[in-house]
Amino acid sequence: MIRGRWAYRCSESGSAGLVELAGRDLSDRWRLFMRETGEDLLRPYFADVHRIDLESTPGLTAEDMRNYVAHSVAHKHLSEQIPDFEGARVVTASSAVFVATV
Repeated sequence: MIRGRWAYRCSESGSAGLVELAGRDLSDRWRLFMRETGEDLLRPYFADVHRIDLESTPGLTAEDMRNYVAHSVAHKHLSEQIPDFEGARVVTASSAVFVATV
């Protein structure tokens, strides 16, 4: 059993390709709690912070991508802007779990 507090976050680059395909500018995301920034943002509040990386490379169709973007709080309005294409595209899903102890 893992003791401490934990948080799950996606990578800044993990969904970037999908929402950029829909036309979203992601240049302002550097301030958000993401896989790349989580350790630095948590460290002032916890004695120890450990990141566990989770990566996969699923193949997504255009409809899969639209569905994914449609379930995003910040990007759901862009889901219909994903263009049609044949077959599936392999995407890199980069996420992390942070385990932090006091």
